[in-house]
Amino acid sequence: MALIKCKECSNEVSDSAKKCPHCGAKLKMGFIAKFFLFLLIMFFVGSFLAGLSQQRKSDELAKMTVEERKVYEENKKKEDEAFQKVVLVIYSIKKSLRDPKSLEFETIFADDMASIVCVQYRARNGFGGMNSEIAVAFDNKISKETNIWNKKCVNQPLKNFKHATYALDRLN
Repeated sequence: MALIKCKECSNEVSDSAKKCPHCGAKLKMGFIAKFFLFLLIMFFVGSFLAGLSQQRKSDELAKMTVEERKVYEENKKKEDEAFQKVVLVIYSIKKSLRDPKSLEFETIFADDMASIVCVQYRARNGFGGMNSEIAVAFDNKISKETNIWNKKCVNQPLKNFKHATYALDRLN
Protein backbone atom coordinates (compact mmCIF):
# COMPACT_ATOMS: atom_id res chain seq x y z
CA MET A 1 0.00 0.00 0.00
CA ALA A 2 1.27 3.40 -0.99
CA LEU A 3 0.41 6.83 0.25
CA ILE A 4 -1.18 9.35 -2.08
CA LYS A 5 -2.16 12.98 -1.61
CA CYS A 6 -5.79 13.93 -1.27
CA LYS A 7 -6.84 16.32 -4.05
CA GLU A 8 -8.96 18.37 -1.64
CA CYS A 9 -6.87 18.78 1.53
CA SER A 10 -3.39 17.58 0.34
CA ASN A 11 -2.98 15.22 3.33
CA GLU A 12 -1.42 11.79 2.79
CA VAL A 13 -3.93 8.95 2.51
CA SER A 14 -3.65 5.24 1.76
CA ASP A 15 -4.22 4.42 -1.92
CA SER A 16 -6.73 1.72 -0.91
CA ALA A 17 -8.97 4.20 0.94
CA LYS A 18 -12.21 5.22 -0.71
CA LYS A 19 -12.57 8.47 1.22
CA CYS A 20 -10.06 10.84 2.75
CA PRO A 21 -10.17 10.36 6.56
CA HIS A 22 -9.34 14.05 7.04
CA CYS A 23 -11.85 15.84 4.79
CA GLY A 24 -14.15 13.01 3.58
CA ALA A 25 -13.49 13.65 -0.13
CA LYS A 26 -14.01 10.70 -2.43
CA LEU A 27 -10.61 9.54 -3.66
CA LYS A 28 -11.27 7.35 -6.68
CA MET A 29 -14.04 5.82 -8.66
CA GLY A 30 -14.20 2.02 -8.78
CA PHE A 31 -14.06 0.01 -11.99
CA ILE A 32 -17.74 -0.90 -11.89
CA ALA A 33 -18.76 2.71 -11.42
CA LYS A 34 -16.54 3.77 -14.33
CA PHE A 35 -18.00 1.01 -16.49
CA PHE A 36 -21.61 2.05 -15.77
CA LEU A 37 -20.74 5.70 -16.34
CA PHE A 38 -19.24 4.75 -19.71
CA LEU A 39 -22.38 2.78 -20.64
CA LEU A 40 -24.60 5.67 -19.62
CA ILE A 41 -22.60 8.12 -21.73
CA MET A 42 -22.65 5.75 -24.72
CA PHE A 43 -26.42 5.34 -24.38
CA PHE A 44 -26.98 9.10 -24.48
CA VAL A 45 -24.58 9.61 -27.38
CA GLY A 46 -26.24 6.79 -29.35
CA SER A 47 -29.72 8.16 -28.64
CA PHE A 48 -28.63 11.64 -29.70
CA LEU A 49 -27.09 10.38 -32.97
CA ALA A 50 -30.12 8.20 -33.75
CA GLY A 51 -32.38 11.20 -33.19
CA LEU A 52 -30.24 13.32 -35.52
CA SER A 53 -30.37 10.65 -38.20
CA GLN A 54 -34.15 10.34 -37.94
CA GLN A 55 -34.54 14.12 -37.99
CA ARG A 56 -32.31 14.41 -41.06
CA LYS A 57 -34.40 11.78 -42.87
CA SER A 58 -37.62 13.58 -41.90
CA ASP A 59 -36.18 16.88 -43.13
CA GLU A 60 -35.20 15.31 -46.45
CA LEU A 61 -38.70 13.87 -46.93
CA ALA A 62 -40.29 17.21 -46.02
CA LYS A 63 -38.18 19.04 -48.64
CA MET A 64 -39.23 16.67 -51.43
CA THR A 65 -41.72 17.72 -54.00
CA VAL A 66 -44.83 15.60 -54.51
CA GLU A 67 -43.26 13.98 -57.58
CA GLU A 68 -39.97 13.24 -55.77
CA ARG A 69 -41.83 11.72 -52.84
CA LYS A 70 -43.85 9.55 -55.21
CA VAL A 71 -40.65 8.26 -56.86
CA TYR A 72 -39.09 7.69 -53.42
CA GLU A 73 -42.09 5.68 -52.23
CA GLU A 74 -42.16 3.62 -55.43
CA ASN A 75 -38.46 2.82 -55.03
CA LYS A 76 -38.99 1.90 -51.38
CA LYS A 77 -41.85 -0.40 -52.37
CA LYS A 78 -39.67 -2.10 -55.02
CA GLU A 79 -36.88 -2.59 -52.47
CA ASP A 80 -39.34 -4.14 -50.02
CA GLU A 81 -40.72 -6.49 -52.67
CA ALA A 82 -37.18 -7.55 -53.66
CA PHE A 83 -36.34 -8.20 -50.02
CA GLN A 84 -39.46 -10.35 -49.61
CA LYS A 85 -38.56 -12.37 -52.72
CA VAL A 86 -35.06 -13.02 -51.34
CA VAL A 87 -36.51 -14.15 -48.01
CA LEU A 88 -38.85 -16.56 -49.82
CA VAL A 89 -35.93 -18.03 -51.80
CA ILE A 90 -33.76 -18.65 -48.74
CA TYR A 91 -36.80 -19.99 -46.87
CA SER A 92 -37.44 -22.53 -49.64
CA ILE A 93 -33.77 -23.54 -49.59
CA LYS A 94 -33.93 -24.06 -45.85
CA LYS A 95 -37.10 -26.16 -46.07
CA SER A 96 -35.54 -28.40 -48.74
CA LEU A 97 -32.63 -29.48 -46.50
CA ARG A 98 -32.33 -32.69 -44.47
CA ASP A 99 -31.00 -30.77 -41.48
CA PRO A 100 -32.35 -27.20 -41.72
CA LYS A 101 -30.87 -26.26 -38.33
CA SER A 102 -27.34 -26.73 -39.72
CA LEU A 103 -27.84 -24.11 -42.46
CA GLU A 104 -25.22 -21.35 -42.64
CA PHE A 105 -25.50 -18.73 -45.37
CA GLU A 106 -22.18 -17.56 -46.80
CA THR A 107 -23.43 -15.06 -49.39
CA ILE A 108 -26.82 -13.88 -50.60
CA PHE A 109 -26.89 -11.58 -53.63
CA ALA A 110 -29.71 -10.40 -55.87
CA ASP A 111 -30.40 -7.88 -58.59
CA ASP A 112 -32.56 -4.80 -57.96
CA MET A 113 -35.86 -6.59 -58.53
CA ALA A 114 -34.70 -9.95 -57.09
CA SER A 115 -35.45 -11.60 -60.42
CA ILE A 116 -32.08 -13.32 -59.92
CA VAL A 117 -31.07 -14.45 -56.42
CA CYS A 118 -27.66 -16.08 -55.89
CA VAL A 119 -27.04 -17.95 -52.64
CA GLN A 120 -23.97 -19.76 -51.31
CA TYR A 121 -24.56 -21.81 -48.18
CA ARG A 122 -23.31 -24.68 -46.06
CA ALA A 123 -25.48 -27.40 -44.56
CA ARG A 124 -25.12 -30.85 -43.05
CA ASN A 125 -25.71 -33.74 -45.43
CA GLY A 126 -27.32 -37.13 -44.65
CA PHE A 127 -23.99 -38.55 -43.46
CA GLY A 128 -23.33 -35.72 -40.99
CA GLY A 129 -20.70 -33.88 -43.07
CA MET A 130 -20.98 -30.22 -44.06
CA ASN A 131 -21.40 -29.48 -47.77
CA SER A 132 -20.97 -26.13 -49.52
CA GLU A 133 -23.71 -25.51 -52.04
CA ILE A 134 -24.82 -22.85 -54.50
CA ALA A 135 -28.31 -22.00 -55.65
CA VAL A 136 -29.62 -19.59 -58.26
CA ALA A 137 -33.27 -18.57 -58.22
CA PHE A 138 -34.70 -17.16 -61.47
CA ASP A 139 -37.91 -17.53 -63.46
CA ASN A 140 -39.66 -19.10 -60.43
CA LYS A 141 -37.21 -21.99 -60.18
CA ILE A 142 -34.05 -22.78 -58.25
CA SER A 143 -31.03 -24.29 -59.93
CA LYS A 144 -27.88 -25.69 -58.32
CA GLU A 145 -25.96 -26.00 -61.58
CA THR A 146 -22.51 -24.42 -61.78
CA ASN A 147 -22.88 -23.21 -65.36
CA ILE A 148 -26.05 -21.26 -64.45
CA TRP A 149 -24.27 -19.84 -61.38
CA ASN A 150 -21.39 -18.67 -63.57
CA LYS A 151 -23.77 -17.14 -66.11
CA LYS A 152 -26.18 -15.39 -63.73
CA CYS A 153 -24.11 -14.63 -60.62
CA VAL A 154 -20.41 -14.24 -61.45
CA ASN A 155 -19.29 -10.70 -62.34
CA GLN A 156 -22.84 -9.34 -62.23
CA PRO A 157 -23.92 -6.09 -60.51
CA LEU A 158 -25.78 -7.66 -57.59
CA LYS A 159 -26.68 -6.28 -54.16
CA ASN A 160 -25.81 -7.97 -50.89
CA PHE A 161 -28.93 -9.33 -49.15
CA LYS A 162 -27.24 -11.22 -46.29
CA HIS A 163 -29.44 -9.24 -43.87
CA ALA A 164 -32.43 -11.24 -45.15
CA THR A 165 -31.35 -14.06 -42.84
CA TYR A 166 -32.69 -12.03 -39.90
CA ALA A 167 -36.15 -12.07 -41.43
CA LEU A 168 -35.81 -15.80 -42.07
CA ASP A 169 -35.14 -16.34 -38.36
CA ARG A 170 -38.44 -14.62 -37.58
CA LEU A 171 -40.37 -16.94 -39.91
CA ASN A 172 -39.46 -20.02 -37.88
